[in-house]
Amino acid sequence: MRDSVLQAKKGGLLDAKADLKNLKNLSPIDQFRRQMPLPDRHAIEHRSEKLKMELMEWRQDKAMEDVRSYMKLLPSSGYEERILKLVNANIFSIVVGHGTTELATQIPHFLLNDAIDHDEGPACNIVVAHVSSAITEHFASKLARLRNKVIGDTVGYHTPSSCKAPLLTGSITYTATETLLTQLQHAPDEVLGAVSHIIIGDLEVIEPAVEFLMTTLKQAVHSRLDRNLPVPQVVLTSRGLDIADLAPFFTIRDREGKAIHCRSLSIDNKSAYPVEQHYIDDILKTFAQRYNGKMFGPFFNERRTKYYLAGEEALVSKKMDPETDGSENANSISSYDSHALGHLGVDRAILPPLGLVAVTIAHIVKSSDAGTILVSVPTSESVIMDLKGILSHEKPLNVDFADQSKFQMIWKTGIATGWPTEALNSDTTPEGRRKIIFINDTPRDLANRKLDVRYVVDTGLQGTYIYDQELSRLRLRSRWTSKADLRYRIRQAGNVKDGQYYALFSRTRSASLKSCRGSILHGFNPQRSCLEAKASGLRSDVRDFICSTIDPPPRSHVESAVNSLQSIEALDDSFNMTPLGHLIPLLKPLDPTIVKMVGLGLMFRCLEPMILLSSLFGLEINKPKRKRFYRDSVSDHLVDINAIRKAYDVWRNSGDHALKPFCEEHYLDRVAVFNSATAIRAIVRVLSEVGLMPRPNNFHDRPLGGKDLNTNSYNEVLIRALLVGGLYPRLSVFNLKGENRWRTKRWDGLEISKSSVNYSQNDSIGERERLVAFSNLQAEKGKLRLFGTSHVTPLMAFLFGGKVQVNGNYLEMDGWLPFKIKDKSTSAYPEAAEKTLQDALIEYKRTLNHFRDPLRPSARQGHCTHISIPYQQYMPWQRH
Repeated sequence: MRDSVLQAKKGGLLDAKADLKNLKNLSPIDQFRRQMPLPDRHAIEHRSEKLKMELMEWRQDKAMEDVRSYMKLLPSSGYEERILKLVNANIFSIVVGHGTTELATQIPHFLLNDAIDHDEGPACNIVVAHVSSAITEHFASKLARLRNKVIGDTVGYHTPSSCKAPLLTGSITYTATETLLTQLQHAPDEVLGAVSHIIIGDLEVIEPAVEFLMTTLKQAVHSRLDRNLPVPQVVLTSRGLDIADLAPFFTIRDREGKAIHCRSLSIDNKSAYPVEQHYIDDILKTFAQRYNGKMFGPFFNERRTKYYLAGEEALVSKKMDPETDGSENANSISSYDSHALGHLGVDRAILPPLGLVAVTIAHIVKSSDAGTILVSVPTSESVIMDLKGILSHEKPLNVDFADQSKFQMIWKTGIATGWPTEALNSDTTPEGRRKIIFINDTPRDLANRKLDVRYVVDTGLQGTYIYDQELSRLRLRSRWTSKADLRYRIRQAGNVKDGQYYALFSRTRSASLKSCRGSILHGFNPQRSCLEAKASGLRSDVRDFICSTIDPPPRSHVESAVNSLQSIEALDDSFNMTPLGHLIPLLKPLDPTIVKMVGLGLMFRCLEPMILLSSLFGLEINKPKRKRFYRDSVSDHLVDINAIRKAYDVWRNSGDHALKPFCEEHYLDRVAVFNSATAIRAIVRVLSEVGLMPRPNNFHDRPLGGKDLNTNSYNEVLIRALLVGGLYPRLSVFNLKGENRWRTKRWDGLEISKSSVNYSQNDSIGERERLVAFSNLQAEKGKLRLFGTSHVTPLMAFLFGGKVQVNGNYLEMDGWLPFKIKDKSTSAYPEAAEKTLQDALIEYKRTLNHFRDPLRPSARQGHCTHISIPYQQYMPWQRH
């Protein structure tokens, strides 16, 4: 260990901190300042006249007749006066439309035209914020064409990578959420004092960046009102979801304590067709009247359906709480497991009633001849497998769904995955073949009007990512949706013709639902939320900021996240971001602790193993049968590293065709190998873009990062030590004799998974095998087990683990793991010698922590590109 540290130090481990704490690009502020002209009364009057003349010419130009006709046909056109009245009379307002209202272009168009007509054109400067830079540029280009302007003249855009914004003399600027958030964090008075309107779109799902923007904007507006300064009108828009429940968040008070309310307006979809709604009591009556009970009874005895229907019956009879009925602990394998998982924070998930879903789809098929069926059901892999089995093999109501000449089943899995082309294109379905689309509902899933849907089957559930605090990972769980989402789902059945909506829940359930879905921050890694808030330029206490958002996570979760970030040295004691903290948001797919592992790999010239392990995080590349080939190993992680190295060598030397037999021979999951390769490309791209490793010529270049950053990449002792640093606090110790003797700081009675190379009978574990670093803690056959384990030594844990304090005659890590220092020399004063060893070890750990900076300059000198992200200083303004 000592030799590895010394070699790393000789290789460039300097006593210097990288000057990368100021990575925030503040050029958007300087670019914004360049948009502001010098005050000149005559110039303003001249500009006002010019704007009026240009608008008059646009209204009379025969070449623009088709454009004007198109805009008049939009549903928002009939609401122009009401929109203007709402926005101009309120500081905060909400406008809700649907897919064809084109609020992103029409609202700023209305506002600017109205100001020009009232001789206030130069004072009307509108900023429209969207999450995606591509969408930002798209809307700017579209509105510029509609107004017959070139980009940069009246209409423009401002994204992190490009600025073609018009001068603030009567303008509409589409801006990326990230750009506007940076401006508001660092120059709120300049921005709010110069613009007249701020429009925030993309509120179908309130993502963290949007929530940070709205929270920052609300605080900045409130601050200016307290100082009696003017503020812009703020408009929140959504293409289909009723976000009026955001109104209480934006209700603020003036200096005299008077409430300033947020008002809202909803634009009706006049083109929608009537939709007939059926609820569970109606549906069950229809089944009983039309079919023999033997035809559908067995499907209602399906496990999930039985729990689901019992919950609805109990709710209607008011025997259960709407928040918990119809749910079952998905992991309740035993009383011990249910108890343990409850403490782990594993939520009670509402199970989708697959038997009821299958029978309802079959009923629609038997009672109608044509029309696409949209099924809203949380589509995890297990749900898809079970539902496919029910439909294809059990033939509900004697309908053979396995007949591909009659049915085309399309599965939209997960939340982040894209739409299959065949779901969007009606031409791909031959005549006489019924299309059935299964969707894990999110607002953006349903935002596309191309879905030719006439029937909607709705379980009333939504797939939601829940962040597991203890296990540091996201899990897809099913939860009851909101009233706003239900309204949007109902509309889908009436987009093309008269529709039918089948609600597989009671009217009582519908009335008990929340008005709108909660913040996405509840399903977001709170550590990453804190870091992204800080990375946006936040200068206040990040804990208070996160807890002041629209629907904040519990304060305890935020405090725990901040403590964890401090323990891995991503935040310092003053809650400021360290260089590691700046790196974590760049590697978004990875858990913060895994990013730290990559940083340690950079520091100790052991980069490739850490990148390989990071790419495998959450993947199972090894099957249990592989264990017998690695009986001499003490580390699952080393087994994975060696296996994936061999797989990539085969892939590089012999191509894709040789990889499949290799994976079969060595019990590797080929899909996991491909997914790992995708993750590696993303990690390498980010590291090379910020100058922390040389840019590879080819993905298959080995070793990853070049030779200089991999001089210790085959030192297995060092790799296991760095694992402690990356995985901590996932450290477990083997305790007293008896069964189930592994424990962590919080949990006792744990076992190592039987799939691990470290699984053995308890009495075969030696003195030096009593510590393991592990990747995950999961339920398996009724017990909590450690997955992905590596035996580590006490010295590894001491040097790369948590904070150590002296507690009497021994050292203690984080208040739970004791280290006893024994002097094996022939000293006449053993207690004094042990005290000296204690002091020496603590000083050694302090020195190591002082050197431990994965973003030091030496990691770049001589063989890496320079940092491409500007330092925190104003850059010369440049219009592209």
